[in-house]
Amino acid sequence: SAAERAEIAGAVQRTIAENMPVSISHEARASAIASGAMALFGEKYGEIVRTVRIGSAAAPVSLELCGGTHVKNTGQLGAFVILSEGAIAAGVRRIEAIAGPAAIDYLQRQAALVEQIAGQLQVPAAGAAQKVGELLASHSLMQRERDELKRSALFTQLETARARTQTIAGVAFLAERLQVDDLHYLRDAGEWFRAAHPSGVAVFGSVVDGAPGLVVAVTQDLVDRGLNAGKMINTVAAVVGGRGGGKPTLAQAGGKDATQLDAALASAASLVRDFLAG
Repeated sequence: SAAERAEIAGAVQRTIAENMPVSISHEARASAIASGAMALFGEKYGEIVRTVRIGSAAAPVSLELCGGTHVKNTGQLGAFVILSEGAIAAGVRRIEAIAGPAAIDYLQRQAALVEQIAGQLQVPAAGAAQKVGELLASHSLMQRERDELKRSALFTQLETARARTQTIAGVAFLAERLQVDDLHYLRDAGEWFRAAHPSGVAVFGSVVDGAPGLVVAVTQDLVDRGLNAGKMINTVAAVVGGRGGGKPTLAQAGGKDATQLDAALASAASLVRDFLAG
């Protein structure tokens, strides 16, 4: 987590500030490991290993088998910045960081970026994060308000369409083309129909970004009798060159030929009529 990364970075930076000595020795691998030296999993070591100790011999901060180049004391590192971390094995995570001049350069570039963002937001650098949070909250609110307006427009269309609901063998049926900008509103329309009718079938369609989409909604009593929205949607969607799927009560499909959407909607009535006649 971010808190854990901050805790690790703070611990390392404190070790750097304490200017602890870094000592290097070469000894038998078994002896080094017995003394507490950490060996990295998957690494291959010879019989004689290079051991790096940070801190005092009696209570080192770190004791590892390592073949890399190291400073004489931790103070030479100057700055330390964690860039990333990720899992490399079950229960094992790797931290990637930079130190010294590279870390200072990174911090300077980050500070310049914060100043640039703060300038665009017209706030002091210290207030940039709060301002961004306020803007995000405002954006989220506007999105919710916009969605509510779109849903209101959808339900206005549905209330108008209610008058065009047919009855086929005692079952309510509605096939309607809706004006929406996202196909998930068709699913909302399907749920609206199922809630409004104890027994019925509805097919809703729309064209979004030039592509046709369809939803079939079936009430539970008809599902119990064998009518499946997931199967019916494929028959209807074939008219627009598409396929789909979903639950027995609600299914969705996309297509390729938007010019055939009205024909697809018109085909649904005969499917329902044939089912009920059977």
